[in-house]
Amino acid sequence: MISTGLIVYPHAKAVSDSVNRLRGTVNELNDMVKKRDLDMNTYKEKIAAAHSDIDLIQAEVSPYYGWLKKASSLPRIGVYAGQVEPIIEAADQTLLAIEELLPVLILPTGNTVSGEKSLPLVRKVNENQSGIKSAIAYIQKAESQIDQVDGNLWPEEYQKKIQNLKEILAGLNKAASTLTLIPRMTGEDRPVTYLIMVQNSDELRATGGFVTAFGLLRFEKGQITILDFQDSSFNYISERIEAPLPLKWILFAHYWLPRDANWYPSFPESAKKVQELYFLSTGIKTDGVIAVHQSTLRKVLEFTGPVTVSGETVTKDNVEDFMISEKMEALSAKKFKERKNFIKPLFSAILTKFTEMMDVNHLTGGIRLIKTLVLEGDILCMSNDAEIQAMIKSWQVDGGLAGSQQDYLMLVDSNLGYNKLDKLIKRRLTYSVDLSNPQKPVSKVEMTYENPFRGSVNCIQGSTPEQKSQMVYMKPACYWDYWRIIRNKGTTLSAFNVPELDPSLFLSSQAWSPNPGEETEPGDFHEVNGLVIVPAESERSVRLDENLPEYVLSSDSIKTTYSLTFQKQPGIDSLPVKIYIKIPANARFVSSEPEFYMSRSKNEWAFEGNFEQSINTLTFSYSIH
Repeated sequence: MISTGLIVYPHAKAVSDSVNRLRGTVNELNDMVKKRDLDMNTYKEKIAAAHSDIDLIQAEVSPYYGWLKKASSLPRIGVYAGQVEPIIEAADQTLLAIEELLPVLILPTGNTVSGEKSLPLVRKVNENQSGIKSAIAYIQKAESQIDQVDGNLWPEEYQKKIQNLKEILAGLNKAASTLTLIPRMTGEDRPVTYLIMVQNSDELRATGGFVTAFGLLRFEKGQITILDFQDSSFNYISERIEAPLPLKWILFAHYWLPRDANWYPSFPESAKKVQELYFLSTGIKTDGVIAVHQSTLRKVLEFTGPVTVSGETVTKDNVEDFMISEKMEALSAKKFKERKNFIKPLFSAILTKFTEMMDVNHLTGGIRLIKTLVLEGDILCMSNDAEIQAMIKSWQVDGGLAGSQQDYLMLVDSNLGYNKLDKLIKRRLTYSVDLSNPQKPVSKVEMTYENPFRGSVNCIQGSTPEQKSQMVYMKPACYWDYWRIIRNKGTTLSAFNVPELDPSLFLSSQAWSPNPGEETEPGDFHEVNGLVIVPAESERSVRLDENLPEYVLSSDSIKTTYSLTFQKQPGIDSLPVKIYIKIPANARFVSSEPEFYMSRSKNEWAFEGNFEQSINTLTFSYSIH
């Protein structure tokens, strides 16, 4: 026994020392992450130290893998013996993967953009493709090993660590797989051209705003070779396609032009139509579409700091005023064709500053910015390449209709009044769900629009001659809004209360019906739509009563859960929302996320807040007693 102890002790001591050092290194790495310290050279040293300890543990323990496998059939200790090899091997493969990925992230301090508009981070990714592919292979091996670990055998503290490792591996796999697509996205094999939709959210449309300008962004061998912008007001099109009825009757768009093509609430559908009409207008084929609006520029400038455009300092606080001023000065000087010439130097200055900022000192902030833009719908992308589009969708940058396995709601507004009133319009939404009869759930959606402009304004369709003669960005006007409520399949309209539409306001021979219409959106979504006209210094509300499908509720032996996915329209920075949920009389509240409070009765609960993110999920559970 003593001789066995003398043989085993040095090995056990070596493993114990390595485990302790490894624990310390992991804690140091966690502290760096918490402090957002992205010193990649330090990371590299820490990862190498951790890998050295894993190698030592592996060297000490691997000779016993065969014995441990045999011991796995023994009672009590067997189940634990079988866990040793997969845990060590998963850790080893994970560190190998990280070591392969680190060269991509180790950037110099103070990047500069060359005359060819080279992007250092893109160049790094494209040059390290073999390492990225090796990392994916290691990650997949690590996932295979960790899948053999039974987390239920371990104390809760270690269960969480095992689950964290699984999530880290899944995230690494997704990120590394995305990096393998960067060469195709940046023209490594052939030039790729993206159509940029510069949208004005002051004139709201389905995907973020009226398309005020189009840009072309071309990549060749990882470098930007074209960045140019064009006013969207061109009217030539080689083939006339009839515009959707609301555009035709309300906006007098008798044929469809690229600037009005972002009509569909689903961005992939709108982007394809924009591409199609842009090609018919210009003869230029594009490989994908990128959409941005004012909020995008504000948030990027918050990260980069000020830029200089035509001798003026542009910041996050004055960028919108700068754009309006440049446009209105050109119009006042009767330079109609030059009124949007500021867009190219503004975008070029922001892109240059952003690229310069993406060095090791600012990488954390850059990643945080991109995450914010994605979560809040301030950048939308579509690619003709199916694999790239699948990746875009996986990162939720596609702007598609999110849908839900249970309840789903999206409000989509389109300003069809020839004005920029959305800069001032105040909108709010109230959603009441009645679950008192779980077999027949029902709901009420109420949208309220407030037009704060003071004074009497003529609400006749289109602009008046007096308004056209004024060189003013914000003209007193009525708000002509074509609203849409998008729901899951199975939701049906049962009743409505909408404002009347005065037939004398319409210039066409036929006024728009005040009664809501119903359509099916691509993907089998149910749409209810209509027109509301909001005069100055007033507000109007639209209310829809709907029957919900039974699947908005899910039940188990303990509780019943209602779940709602609410999708915020791009171009709306923040939407005030109230949600009421009424549960059966014999039900008791169990839990909710986010927090609900008791409302007008003991069986009604409420949530009130502002939705800023694109996708907002709420869950509410109750039990019958």
